[in-house]
Amino acid sequence: MAEADGRQFSLRARQAAAIRSMLGAAGKTRGDVAGDDAEASWKILVYDKFGQDILAPLLSLGELRELGVTLHLLVGTDREPIPDAPAIYFLLPTEENISRIEKDFQGHTYDSYQLNFLAPLPRTMLESLAACAVAAGCESCVTRVFDMYTQFVSLEDTLFMSRNADRDALSYYALNSPDASDAQMERMVSDVVESLFCVCATSGTVPIIRCSRGHAAEMIAKQLDARLRDNLKSRASLFADPLTVSGSFQRPLLAVLDRGIDLAAPLHHTWTYQALTHDLLDYSMNRVKMAGDDKKPVVYDLDKTDVFWGQQRGRAFPEVAAAVEEALTAYKDRERRIKELKGGVGGETDDAVAAALAENTAMLNQAVSSLGDMVEQKKNIDMHMNLLTRIMEQLKDRQLDVFYEVEEEIMNKKTPSKPVLEILRQSGNPQDKLRMYLLYLLDAEPAPDTCAACEAALRDAGCDLGAIAWLRQIQQMQRMSHHTQITASHSGESLFSQASKMIKVGGDFWAQGIKKLVPTSGDLAVTRVVEALLDNRSTPMTQDYLYLDPRTLKAAASTTVPKGRAPFDEAMVYIVGGGTYNEYQNLQDFCQRTGGTRRITYGSTTMVSATQLLSDMTRLGTPRT
Repeated sequence: MAEADGRQFSLRARQAAAIRSMLGAAGKTRGDVAGDDAEASWKILVYDKFGQDILAPLLSLGELRELGVTLHLLVGTDREPIPDAPAIYFLLPTEENISRIEKDFQGHTYDSYQLNFLAPLPRTMLESLAACAVAAGCESCVTRVFDMYTQFVSLEDTLFMSRNADRDALSYYALNSPDASDAQMERMVSDVVESLFCVCATSGTVPIIRCSRGHAAEMIAKQLDARLRDNLKSRASLFADPLTVSGSFQRPLLAVLDRGIDLAAPLHHTWTYQALTHDLLDYSMNRVKMAGDDKKPVVYDLDKTDVFWGQQRGRAFPEVAAAVEEALTAYKDRERRIKELKGGVGGETDDAVAAALAENTAMLNQAVSSLGDMVEQKKNIDMHMNLLTRIMEQLKDRQLDVFYEVEEEIMNKKTPSKPVLEILRQSGNPQDKLRMYLLYLLDAEPAPDTCAACEAALRDAGCDLGAIAWLRQIQQMQRMSHHTQITASHSGESLFSQASKMIKVGGDFWAQGIKKLVPTSGDLAVTRVVEALLDNRSTPMTQDYLYLDPRTLKAAASTTVPKGRAPFDEAMVYIVGGGTYNEYQNLQDFCQRTGGTRRITYGSTTMVSATQLLSDMTRLGTPRT
């Protein structure tokens, strides 16, 4: 029940409820999260790319049709007039979008116009819209102008990001580029603050804000504090409801952290299903795109309706492989039992035959009624078998089990079972080698002659060393202290023998030379920081973190936690510069270890892959010409 309640009051559920209300669900308000009945009216939905990204993980096409949406169109495309249809707009308040709406007014494109903006509409744009509507003679057709406060993308109940469209505008490169002007930096910070304010408005809570000092995180935290403070002073404050996202009266923590707190996490080769899917496949917005057996594009949706994905996405890859084999075996057993029902009915007497026939017929009718579910189950199993097979191919071709094992040893301050230089000199994927070496620099601090030999091997492999140059610039400015407190523990057995005893997979799935590794239990840097902040403990990693409370009468940023401040049970963690799925899963694993007493929602500017981060670091470390 507690888990169900958490989902009910989740950020994702509240955002979905607000959008359903916008689309005409009966009796729904911003604070409601229940009820799916929709009015019977039909309408057209017009959105920009940002609005499209927000809708995609929340509502399927079928759900949109149930809410009366018969046609959905991008605002920037050429749209034919449909003068007898009402239109609902869902977009950012930008000059380009306002111009498109005004053009629709002038062309009397639709019967009525309901304008819903992801973020607050500036007064100048509102006045421009009003003047255009009057001039076009359609002011009575504008039925609603509303600020939705939904400028963020909810991927899961406890996962969100600020944007997917135009993601480069908030990338690690953009936020750290020395070429960025003050105006560009202010615009990026403003965009993030707007997104986080919308998160707070949708959840209806005013959090206690903690942030790392310096860089963009501190700027964002202070501006968000000021924005929340100003809204609380307003008569039309958005924060009248004292309930938090989980339905508690306790205020949550919001930890705003820079990506630089841990560059190792996004570079590390991972071993869990969702993180591997993001690292090795084209996985974005809960959807995987890849070429099928016939080379035609195939799209797989990995969303809230996929029970297997929900249960297995955070588990180690070998465990998922075993689970999908078990699901396939269970399906085949069920299929066999149905076929057996078609057989003859035995019995020594007429009464026995009649009784057996009646029982057999009832079971057969039940089986027939479940055929639709079985077809969907088989499709789901086939989809995950295809995904696991594609991941397996990359694991084998790139020998990623070797990289994973050595990186785990480096991060746990152990001597690598295979020398790093030896791996770099072997044939293999240059990007994998560069990722391992960057992690080696972050955690092992190798001697200068070792670095020289390793970097020579990377050059021979065709690697661009710009990312290494950027990392050294960072280390010169501020010595990074990643993974100094890793507490991963191991039994006397090796990872291989543990996994071999635990995992018994049928068929030839693991007969391809891939080691059956399982992740260690160590907490990543972000998890250690968040745990300390939840407990109001001062550690070497958090001792200079600022404490901001927007509800206090006077704005004050201090590193001192007020006396008597109780530990937090709920937190939002926001990474400026890109989040990762292994970091997200590490935080959820921490919550599970607390017995479900704590809830953490993970957010970021965007979800960044190792390939994207390497590209950004390489650009930052390449000398300007």
